[in-house]
Amino acid sequence: MASVNKIKSVYTQEGAKACHISAKQQLERSVMSCMLWESTFYEDGVSVSERIKNLIKEVDFDDVVEITLKAKNDMRLRHVPLLLARELFRNKDRRKTAGEVLEKIITRPDDITEFLALYWNENKQEPLAKQAKLAIGRAFHKFDEYALAKYNGGSKAIKLVDALRIVHPEKSELLGKLRKGE
Repeated sequence: MASVNKIKSVYTQEGAKACHISAKQQLERSVMSCMLWESTFYEDGVSVSERIKNLIKEVDFDDVVEITLKAKNDMRLRHVPLLLARELFRNKDRRKTAGEVLEKIITRPDDITEFLALYWNENKQEPLAKQAKLAIGRAFHKFDEYALAKYNGGSKAIKLVDALRIVHPEKSELLGKLRKGE
């Protein structure tokens, strides 16, 4: 007769026995050790991003915030913190905090356009959350003319000018130049 009262073993991607770790630890390990969307020996980049998205649902919001800031500030990762911030905006009750996190992790002008591309990756019709607009608007003022010109977009689908039109940041002479293409 079969029994369901068995110890469930956990295995690595290669099939070796592993110890069980919490969802927070799994998320932190996945975030800190990946180059998002780049395939590795063990798994492809798309499955890593899907695993991260699924783990976020199991981890406390404040822990995800902590992991996001650690990934950006300590590990100097670019895309994973933006993905985590995008997932934080799915929690409608904590969008103010998500906006504060987004403003902190935008350190280059192209982080703005990358975030917007991630935000609309699954649903291009989804309106941008108000707190995301405000955070991006404030983040625009972190950059000088050189940085804005350097990362203006080139052949990307979403350019900084598009982001300006969407978020309507506080007016400044510098952003006026960007809007005019100068």
